[in-house]
Amino acid sequence: MSLYDFRDLKAFVKRRFDIDPDSVASTFQRITARLNREELGRRVRRMADGFYYKDDDGVEHKGFLYIGKGYSRPYRDSDTGEDTIVPRFHTCNCDTIAGQILKNNYDGHYVFSDVAVEMDEYDGTKKDPKLCSKCQNMMPHLRKRLTTEQYEQLLREEATKAGLFRTADLPKHIDVLESGYTPDWAEKSRDYRQRRKFTCEDCGIQLNERFVDGFYLETHHISGVKTDNRDLNLRCLCVLCHANVNDEHRRNYAHGPNQRKLSDFIQLYRGKLETVGNRHL
Repeated sequence: MSLYDFRDLKAFVKRRFDIDPDSVASTFQRITARLNREELGRRVRRMADGFYYKDDDGVEHKGFLYIGKGYSRPYRDSDTGEDTIVPRFHTCNCDTIAGQILKNNYDGHYVFSDVAVEMDEYDGTKKDPKLCSKCQNMMPHLRKRLTTEQYEQLLREEATKAGLFRTADLPKHIDVLESGYTPDWAEKSRDYRQRRKFTCEDCGIQLNERFVDGFYLETHHISGVKTDNRDLNLRCLCVLCHANVNDEHRRNYAHGPNQRKLSDFIQLYRGKLETVGNRHL
């Protein structure tokens, strides 16, 4: 069962641009890796919108985490009311994952994957893990009781769509400023930050106590496509978290006005950043 139906989008692209979307190769690759703590810091970015695993070629793959061996003792599944040893899987840096890392319960415990898994139930049957409820609360666009098979389908569709919109044959049909943003970006960015209650979606710092606070809160395009202003492609980030999204952002904030803005933000809000435990401080 598909989570999203792209038939209308495919028909539009084929009709408008004379391009067959099905001919665009997907960038999706199969990755599975058991992680230790060193690999967690070196290979995996734990973000509010997902986990990103960097392979040996430096390419990032979006996926999920799960406890590779399952649980040794059954627990009560709140959805079914039945006992199970099959763990929930995690799609973002929720409180459970953050807590396990703080307790040093990560080494060799979790597996990163971007493909569906089946795990042994205590009665010998096979089951597909379901989505962690805390992750679902952080990513409300994902349906409850989502399975790893369904999440793999979503990842494949995202990769295919990303490949489609990176295709050089597509004409520039969206009005774009020299900066690469759409003319209404300032309004959309302000609206998104307001709806997120001026709270960083990575570290959780709130920046709405004074008028000047909002200057240090920015809206990030997850895919890097500055014309894609859908909520699913946006994240509300403080300057420090935004500056550390990836190597490109770190370079952008290493000099000039961005560097000064970052430095001022850390100096002015160090106390609050320490309180929320900003991992980039």
